[in-house]
Amino acid sequence: MSAQMWHRLHAKTQQHDGHGSRGPRPVIPSTLVRLSVGRRPGRSRAPKTLWLWWTGPSDHAPDPDLIWRACTRGFDMEHVRHEALVRREAR
Repeated sequence: MSAQMWHRLHAKTQQHDGHGSRGPRPVIPSTLVRLSVGRRPGRSRAPKTLWLWWTGPSDHAPDPDLIWRACTRGFDMEHVRHEALVRREAR
């Protein structure tokens, strides 16, 4: 697995008329993380690149391993929760 990180980036915030956003836009420093994995044994498809956006304390650089584990864990939890709801509705 390889990880690349770009620090102190910020998302381009939008202005929406009528939503109280005519003042100065906030600047939220963030980190963009790119995780890529080489070809896995027994798989014919090449794995996709995982792009993650991390927003946290500006004085703390995130650990790519921690971000990867947290995001995949969150995805697993959301997937299990969705499957449980689908099964409950099918009854």
